[in-house]
Amino acid sequence: MFSSEEKNMKQKPINDFMTKAYELLKIPIVSLLLTVAIFVSYSSQALAASGGIMGGSSFSSYDSYESSSSSSESSSSSYYDHSYYSSSSDDESYTASTSVGSVPYKKESDNVILTGYDYLCLFVLFALCLVIFVIFESSKKAMNYQNDASKTSIIKLQVSLLGMARSFQNDLNQNAERADTSTQKGYRNILTESALSLIRHSQYWSSSHLYVSKEESVGTGEKLFSKLSFEERSKFDQETLVNLENNVRKQEIEKQYSEYSELGHEYIVVTFLVATLGILKLPSINNPSDLETVLVKLTCLLEKEILAVQVLWTPQEENDTLSSQRVLQDYPLLKPL
Repeated sequence: MFSSEEKNMKQKPINDFMTKAYELLKIPIVSLLLTVAIFVSYSSQALAASGGIMGGSSFSSYDSYESSSSSSESSSSSYYDHSYYSSSSDDESYTASTSVGSVPYKKESDNVILTGYDYLCLFVLFALCLVIFVIFESSKKAMNYQNDASKTSIIKLQVSLLGMARSFQNDLNQNAERADTSTQKGYRNILTESALSLIRHSQYWSSSHLYVSKEESVGTGEKLFSKLSFEERSKFDQETLVNLENNVRKQEIEKQYSEYSELGHEYIVVTFLVATLGILKLPSINNPSDLETVLVKLTCLLEKEILAVQVLWTPQEENDTLSSQRVLQDYPLLKPL
């Protein structure tokens, strides 16, 4: 039988080992429990993201203008074709009558001697051919220009900012409440004001993504624009501020937003959707300077070139921002600046 002292001596190393193991595992266990608690809280409370959108489009008006212009062109072309054939028939009758009553050249033996009248006719014919050639080339260039003008550029620009850019949220909210979203002038003002506000908050820029698609017609451009708009709006769990085609709608934010904001939201994401006539060339974005160049080019668009504009941002709630986890989930193409 072992004495009590011998038992204590044998159990002491075991107790020391258990104590050291507890001290080593105490911090990781606490961290794990805290992570689980945050995850549970995230899944139960952070089920939504507020979003705002403002803008409009003039695709329908352009389609009606294009159809009316094409119909007028076809009617004018048929008119000119008719006049051309009628005049040509008159010329033929005139030529026949004159050729019978006049002798354009004299025939001596087998030699043909051209008169001054013949040289004049040849000169006029050459000049006429030259004029027709010039008109044909000009029409060809005009047709190419019209084809380029009928093409459409669709731009999607996304920028994430640090959550400290609360004044940027306020700017977008105020613009959305008072903006004219039913005219091309209003579209340009929305684009300009939003881009300028973003440039003023350049110190908060975090990442960006630029997508440009060149469509062959306005119709295909409209389809792509609608598709991109649907995709971006579907990322919002709740549209709390909407101003589309001068239809303003506000929705009260749910309580879970403010609760979740205390858990550490960190970002704001703004998306620009722009449709323009013609081909718009923009540089790729590799640094903040490139992003500023793109924003400046967008603000320089003419009213008549703008077919549609939408500005979307999340979160719309002033005291709310977006977590880095949600940004990675919904905006995976964003690249750090």
